[in-house]
Amino acid sequence: MAKMVELLTTLKQRVLTLLSEWEDHPGLQKVLELIEMLLAIPLSTPLAKALSGLQFLLNRMRMLQENGSKFSLSDQVDPLLSLVCSWQKMEFDSWPVLLDEVQDQYDINAAKDILQQPVMLILNEEVGQKGFKVVSPETPKPLNDTSESIRMLNAVLNLTQFNDEYRLAGQSLIFIIS
Repeated sequence: MAKMVELLTTLKQRVLTLLSEWEDHPGLQKVLELIEMLLAIPLSTPLAKALSGLQFLLNRMRMLQENGSKFSLSDQVDPLLSLVCSWQKMEFDSWPVLLDEVQDQYDINAAKDILQQPVMLILNEEVGQKGFKVVSPETPKPLNDTSESIRMLNAVLNLTQFNDEYRLAGQSLIFIIS
């Protein structure tokens, strides 16, 4: 951002010099407004926003040059173009890392879903066999009846306790056999 401020300050001085010669030039006035807007953005602004502003400014300056202006801003445009290109390269180089992070998060979430599905199927099947209503995660059903809520909680706790005891018994059998 400091490099941008330095380049924009130089460009602003050049535009002000040109505006002293052509006071009512609308293209130069617009360029000056854009420069002041870019200089006013806080240093904490994301680089992407500053990059967009610089690209807009460069486009405005290109249009000014193409419309047959009697002055040249190429000495100031070239360093700005170089800065924009370096920022675009930095942005382009960061995409693989960003996409890897998104892919990692996707994999973590997919693994969580895969691990939760069998547990939910078993719990729903066991609770359904005990005569309770199975509530689908897609269609949540509020339990208004306190006794029904307590029965469902007890059924799940009993199932969990049974599975824990079964697992512990299996481990002790393995220990005795070996």
